[in-house]
Amino acid sequence: MKPNFTISSAQANELLCKQFATWPFFATNYQTLDKVKEKCYSFDDFSIKVQFNPARTIMLRPEHNAGIPYANGCPLCVNNLPILQERLVFGRDYIVLCNPNPIFPNHFTITSRVHSPQRILSRFGDMLELSIRLERFILYYSGPSCGTSIPGHAHFQAGTKGVLPFMNEVDTLLHKHGKSIITEPTATLFALSDTAKRNCFILKARTLTAARKLFGLIYQALPESDGEPEPMMNIISSYEDGTWTVVVFPRRPYLSGEENPAKVKLSINPGAVHAGGLIITKNEADFDKITPALLSEMYSQLFLSDDLFADVCRSIQHLSSK
Repeated sequence: MKPNFTISSAQANELLCKQFATWPFFATNYQTLDKVKEKCYSFDDFSIKVQFNPARTIMLRPEHNAGIPYANGCPLCVNNLPILQERLVFGRDYIVLCNPNPIFPNHFTITSRVHSPQRILSRFGDMLELSIRLERFILYYSGPSCGTSIPGHAHFQAGTKGVLPFMNEVDTLLHKHGKSIITEPTATLFALSDTAKRNCFILKARTLTAARKLFGLIYQALPESDGEPEPMMNIISSYEDGTWTVVVFPRRPYLSGEENPAKVKLSINPGAVHAGGLIITKNEADFDKITPALLSEMYSQLFLSDDLFADVCRSIQHLSSK
């Protein structure tokens, strides 16, 4: 595979169309998106969508994953990819794949060509560059214990803009509730707290250098978790009109199913998509029992408390002043 430094959204869409025609397993799974059940809850200044795909429960069972050789090793390693799964090369380090088990239309996985663990610090610049190249899409990163299903192999996800409620509402939330904590000539870092049920950082940047600098401060300031190789976080990135919008959701561990102390148990593994306001349920029972109150409780477990988030904000400002 030769390096391709001119990857585009158009090329990614062409790959998707081609896979519909050449990979029956892929085409069949995408058709199940027509059967998705959805409900939406509106809060004061934001909304959260909940989805359940009846066919996805079957789709993800090993016996129905013909052509997806999970049993042979890491499913993202090039040598383990299905024969019919084509790839789009980006630079020397990444390949773009159509996700064969989609949760929304135009769902891609951008995976490292080398088997290395899921880590963000050295790859944040790559995420920003991909956001430019795939400008029609939103990029997602889920940390190794923050919703990724394959923590052993570095990767991003990408999906069509407009799918995540939070990204549709982010500018309104910033205008009404955002607090600027660091301002650079070409970038501003905002804190969004005590609203949207998710304490998070929103980075607006026009240059790669400024974006990487401010993200580095967030990374340094975030609390360490026992046994975790990096601070727990989910990240969403988009690029439009010469500006990156990057949302960093500092995370806490989430106990799924019966281990969760909440009265109502949910069998989910929350990642960046969930942080962005799209809750994907694994079964219909979870879909049916989710309520606004349960969503609020789940988010309160997932993200930093107001006090801890305020401590992180102060740490970022302190690091910036050095």
